[in-house]
Amino acid sequence: MISQTAQYALRAVVCLAIHPEGSLTVGQLAAMTRVSPEYLSKVMQALVRADLVSSKPGKAGGFSLKVPAERLSMLTVVEAIDPPSSEEPYPLDIQSYGSILRPLLQRLSQLTTTVRRECGKIMVTDLLP
Repeated sequence: MISQTAQYALRAVVCLAIHPEGSLTVGQLAAMTRVSPEYLSKVMQALVRADLVSSKPGKAGGFSLKVPAERLSMLTVVEAIDPPSSEEPYPLDIQSYGSILRPLLQRLSQLTTTVRRECGKIMVTDLLP
């Protein structure tokens, strides 16, 4: 339910929250998260664009959390990577589904709603060791 890229973003955010005193480079984050530096760089830029992480260029630069970990939910991080669609992911009114798939689609819709609600309750500080 949570994409691999969003999971990578969550890993990086947790690592940044563990090191609030300074910034971490992509190389450091890549080693800690076990994600390739090239891919993680793209993930981090998405978090910067979402205004969740700040980026400081240069030799002493790196990334740091812009939003305090205690106010940053899993849902916010996930949605920075995978923005919610304006369309219902499992529309129940499409007649071509027929009655055969309706119970499945209802359950999938309920699960998506539950996952989003629960991710909204979990703050990054809840994910720290």
